[in-house]
Amino acid sequence: MNLALAAVAAAALSVAPGAGYIYPPVMPAGRATEVQFGGYEFTPDVELHSLDPGVTIERLGPPGDLIVPEPPYWFGQKSMRGAFPIPRELPARITVGKEVSPGITRWQAANAGGASGTAPYLIESGRVVVENRHRADPQTLDSLPVTVAARLGRIAEVDCYNFTAAQNGPVTAELITGRLGSGIHGVIEIRESNGVHVADVVNTDGRDCELTFAAEAGKTYSARVFDVDFRGNQAFVYALRITPGPRVLMTRPNAGRPSQTREIEFIGYGLETNTAQLERVTRKIDFPDQQEPTFPYNLKTPAGSTSVSFRLEDFDELVEPEGNEFSGPIAINGTLDHIGQEDRYTLEMSQGDTWSLAVEARVLGSPLDPVLRVLAPDGSELAKNDDAEGTSDCALEITAATDGPHTIVISDVSSEVGSPLSIYRFVAKRPHTDFSLSIPPSVSFEAGGKASIAVKVARSGGYQGAVALEVKGLPAGITAPTELQIPADKNELNIELTTNADCATTSTYLSIVGVGTIGSRSVKHVSRVLVSRTMQVPVSISWVGRETQHERPRGSTFPAELKINRQDGYNGQIWLMMSSKQSRHRQGIRGPIMKVPEGARRVFYPVFLPEWLETFRTSRLVIFAVAEVVDPQGESHYVLSPSGRLCIIVEGALMKVDGGDAEIEALPGEAFEIPVDVLRRPNFTEDVTLEITVADDVDELFQAAPVVVPTGQTRATVRVETTAAPRLYPEQQLTVRATALQDGKWLAVSETDVTVVFTEKVAAR
Repeated sequence: MNLALAAVAAAALSVAPGAGYIYPPVMPAGRATEVQFGGYEFTPDVELHSLDPGVTIERLGPPGDLIVPEPPYWFGQKSMRGAFPIPRELPARITVGKEVSPGITRWQAANAGGASGTAPYLIESGRVVVENRHRADPQTLDSLPVTVAARLGRIAEVDCYNFTAAQNGPVTAELITGRLGSGIHGVIEIRESNGVHVADVVNTDGRDCELTFAAEAGKTYSARVFDVDFRGNQAFVYALRITPGPRVLMTRPNAGRPSQTREIEFIGYGLETNTAQLERVTRKIDFPDQQEPTFPYNLKTPAGSTSVSFRLEDFDELVEPEGNEFSGPIAINGTLDHIGQEDRYTLEMSQGDTWSLAVEARVLGSPLDPVLRVLAPDGSELAKNDDAEGTSDCALEITAATDGPHTIVISDVSSEVGSPLSIYRFVAKRPHTDFSLSIPPSVSFEAGGKASIAVKVARSGGYQGAVALEVKGLPAGITAPTELQIPADKNELNIELTTNADCATTSTYLSIVGVGTIGSRSVKHVSRVLVSRTMQVPVSISWVGRETQHERPRGSTFPAELKINRQDGYNGQIWLMMSSKQSRHRQGIRGPIMKVPEGARRVFYPVFLPEWLETFRTSRLVIFAVAEVVDPQGESHYVLSPSGRLCIIVEGALMKVDGGDAEIEALPGEAFEIPVDVLRRPNFTEDVTLEITVADDVDELFQAAPVVVPTGQTRATVRVETTAAPRLYPEQQLTVRATALQDGKWLAVSETDVTVVFTEKVAAR
């Protein structure tokens, strides 16, 4: 294929949207909440879907502009890292039904380019407070317990929350990031109001973390939240739960038999002495005779009450058993006391028997990273597992090849042995005879074409039967075969959907229903897949001089020339916008969402290069052409065609405004002056306009008229009026912004920061 044909073929494929995050990321159960959906390659027609049928999503407006991060940025070696994607946010209302259980649920996006994967958010049953993002001081939390919905939106951001303890006793702070998929490597610091350090916890692997400290009644504490590397990003959403009272870390055992009464050991804080010391207490619990697999137990302690959930299992739960030979389904709660320790158990198996074996640690709250090995009667290794899918715990399903005693070997690779929490639970049981379905989260198709849904079945517990499949929820214009079946000797089936040429360009969930016969029972499982219709892109775009490394001054606008190829006589509307995925940290390089003149074949796209860009490296930019197309129903949709990379070498600035790093004293309610120097290149002779910008929370307290610095003048003064207000103390940071037009139409910008000090001494004059 030649290059011209390759370009046309590539342009025929649109780009699907990406699901990013929701802000705020926490929804109160049983209520409606207005939020912003953050995503990538969002178009005006993007549709939002909830995987939970009990949650509805209502769009409240179109997507906004691309949110390009503001300073500070990474410089030096860190600036060479991969850049975070650039989102657009769309306003919407999420209504959570009363029947929806608290916890993590997920959403997806779709448009004429296809459907996204899934992204999480959190539903809470308790009180939820949204952070005030424009505060300069710590945010006060009026009462506990509370969940704060927030984000670390920029590099070096540290969020701070003050709260006052109502009583003596333990208080727990939990930072939820991993379950929200935000990528924060979180830190929680607790300090007293005078700054004295109380406690902290650090997580470096992107999971959630929590700490418990001893609070004193009436004392005010500060909870500080930040990333361990002080990263920040629009998608770095988090939930901070602060809860007074006891905290149970784990129980031994954490399961029991129905109708059984037994003693359970609880390990945690505030269980015996109302302190934040790690303690153990024992309670005798009557396990109920019920069908539900879990039951809640209300543990009463000196620090208050807390609910602990126990599993119900129909076999014995042993704690540190004296013997190590067993012949039936069993659970063993053990500990690893030293590095290199191996616990061995002997399990009698018969040839052909299938066993489900698991070692639980992380799910219990243990720091162990267990390894599970199974040895055949002759001592050879039959099976081994380090990490089961999605966890560092272990799981195996094996079928015995011979009769006799099989040895179970449990060890650890974390070196976190020897603590009171270095506990594991080994479970050996006959697997439940069943099956499960696995399907992709989304499938796309073109009108008049076909789409294939790959359905995989995983059988367990010796089930070898066929699984009948049915597709439900098909919209008009899409059909699926009937009498579908995954045979007993197969594990996968592709369901082929057939679409009409005039079917609507929309997205919807289909239900894949699987039915199998186990004994005399009919067993049914249902999975959902988001199916979306796509449309072809009728344009392609390319940079003129793409192979050239363009040298451009920092602080200026680069009018980069683009060639637009309109295919098959397409004359519809086109916009240009940056791709969400760019290479490296771009340090603020940006371009607008720009409407292209009707019929245009060549345009200049304005790429703004901030004055703080590093000059020792190249910078790159990718944009999309967004074309408006109409489907057979007459509805408008939007498809995207990428440009390839524009390469820019950054050189010195056209102009520079310099405040001399001065510190200015001022009296609230009176005016002060900021003297600055305006430096220009010899060949840059434009007039320069000076303005001031300040933080959003004090913007109304400052007023300054723009100052025009004509050609040939290098010295100017900006006069600033102030309003008397306590919020001005002790000092404020102002920015003097200089703007000019290069070639009469392209923006050039330079900025300098000025510190204004409002002291008590000055205020008393």
